[in-house]
Amino acid sequence: MRKEHFLLLFILFLIGAGLAMGLNGVLDLVYYAFRSFLRMVAAYALSVVFSVTVALLITHNRKASDFLFPILDVLQAVPILGFLPFAILFFVHIFPGGILGQELSSAFLIFTSMAWAIVFAMIESVTYITNEMRDLAKLLNLRGFRYLTQVIFPISLPQFVSGSMTGWGGGWYFLVASEYIALGTESIRMPGLGFFIAESAFSYNILNSIIGLIMLSFIVFGMNLYVWQPLLKKSRGTLEQSSDNFVLGLLDSAYSRICAFGERFQKNSEGIMDRISICPENVRKHTSQGSTKVAYALILAILLIFLYILFFRAPQYLEGFLIFKYAISSMGRLAIGFAIALAWTAAVAIFLAKNKKAMSVLMPAFDLGQSIPAVSVFPIIVIVVVQTIGGQIGLNVASVLLLLTGMQWYFLFNLIRAVQSIPDEIFDLNNLLRLETIRRLRHVLIPAILPAIFIASVESVGGGWNASIVSEYIIGPDGKPFVMDGLGYLLSHSAASGYMDGILLAVSAITLIVLSLNYFVWKPLIRSSDKYKF
Repeated sequence: MRKEHFLLLFILFLIGAGLAMGLNGVLDLVYYAFRSFLRMVAAYALSVVFSVTVALLITHNRKASDFLFPILDVLQAVPILGFLPFAILFFVHIFPGGILGQELSSAFLIFTSMAWAIVFAMIESVTYITNEMRDLAKLLNLRGFRYLTQVIFPISLPQFVSGSMTGWGGGWYFLVASEYIALGTESIRMPGLGFFIAESAFSYNILNSIIGLIMLSFIVFGMNLYVWQPLLKKSRGTLEQSSDNFVLGLLDSAYSRICAFGERFQKNSEGIMDRISICPENVRKHTSQGSTKVAYALILAILLIFLYILFFRAPQYLEGFLIFKYAISSMGRLAIGFAIALAWTAAVAIFLAKNKKAMSVLMPAFDLGQSIPAVSVFPIIVIVVVQTIGGQIGLNVASVLLLLTGMQWYFLFNLIRAVQSIPDEIFDLNNLLRLETIRRLRHVLIPAILPAIFIASVESVGGGWNASIVSEYIIGPDGKPFVMDGLGYLLSHSAASGYMDGILLAVSAITLIVLSLNYFVWKPLIRSSDKYKF
């Protein structure tokens, strides 16, 4: 889409929204979108600083990697509502009676949904530094700040941009949870697009829900058009002139200023970087685990917290060992969502393998899809699925559909990247040998995407648990929730009621399940499938 066409469509949308909502309504909508965008930018800036710092330590400093990687695994396993008590108790109570504490709480919650995709993309990108690159950097004595600007940042830029796109989409997905905060009697309603979408969805105002989603769509497409796609082209060396793009011009100017500032302290930065082992000779290739001892110690600590709360502080509304029934119910729905997500995304990724025209059309739509908050599709799912099918079957179908909104995009983007990494020579050889479709799938395409499937499984399961918070506690048109047994319901109900013990019990149970799968299932599979990488 051309930029002038995008601007024309946006103006027409604002005119249409003004006719539907009135002038004050559309002005409020623009203001809400602006406030949400500022929070997203603040959370993204924090995510970038966090990701670069942590990725450099993990990929260069063995001691830091042993401790930081297991901690990252734990933090990304915690659902966003698990950070809610900390956000409210810390930020709101430190800055009482003002807007600063609320804004910091909202930005922090967006950060917790955005940072992990960026930091893991950075970690993966640094491992692409070859022995030849490392030796050349040592020969040219590239240390300190020059090592970062001339080696690390250029090599990591493509993966960093891809991770940023995924993280940015995750931030929009959980925008509702960060602007529509409730913990018992503590309630925070931040003016923003997430608040507008949630309020419209919970009141079953279909028109406002659609208008809010269209506004979100314009922001997502605008970011793709003006920022992400040009950045991707620049990172791959296919953008001829970045000066034609205002945003890239600003980023280039800012990066030049940072480099100039760093050059002034080059000598000091060499000493600091050497002390924390960030230098060419310390680049580590295998950084996928950290210390297993630290990981097992963390899992044991979370298990003890879970057992302590279960036996000594279990909430009154959680009789007996219902927690295990809840866990099995949630895992069953997640397994169904997992299978559906893997099946359709693998088929689409293989179809798009070398179809650049279809890729250019579908990728913006996929990027929009991953950004749509699950809450915004409440009215459609409840009206179409729950009220049409009815009963427990309808509830479970609706729950799985909502789970898919949090799971499928991790598979899709990882699998598309895996298929794109297959060399053209492999496809040419297949055509030369005239391999049948089944043999091509079995011997080339499926092995090539196998590592991406296992990597995406780690992210997808975490996203599914986050989505379970919404999918097991669906608000009906009359304001009463449709409730399904599950850990997501337990966490949502505990947060709404202000039961800290219930929150801790649900979070510790979810974290234990995610970490157990990561360390005993997915990571061994990832290691065994590394041989299939191109």
